[in-house]
Amino acid sequence: MGEDVKLINMTAHPIKLWRKNGKSLTIAPSGRVARVDKHEQEIGEVRGVALFKTKLADLDLPAEQPNVFYIVSAMAKYRGDILGRTDLLVPCKMKRNDNKMVIGARGLTL
Repeated sequence: MGEDVKLINMTAHPIKLWRKNGKSLTIAPSGRVARVDKHEQEIGEVRGVALFKTKLADLDLPAEQPNVFYIVSAMAKYRGDILGRTDLLVPCKMKRNDNKMVIGARGLTL
């Protein structure tokens, strides 16, 4: 991978990534969000609290393309892995400010 790789942000918010040289790169939302449909079925209860079985359904993503990676949520990545996708990235190694608020990520996990 290198500079010729296209990163498409499939989340609802800008993604700020910190490069190894200390400079940041912000990737704006693409306007399309990768969502995982899920179906929850009540299967019982635990100490009076409803217990559900969750089944993940489809993942709304474009087809895989050479040198194109999609930044998605961890849930979308999880579902994509199950479906055999190899082009999904999730921000990792969070960078925080002095107040411990996340201000970006130092990496992407494949």
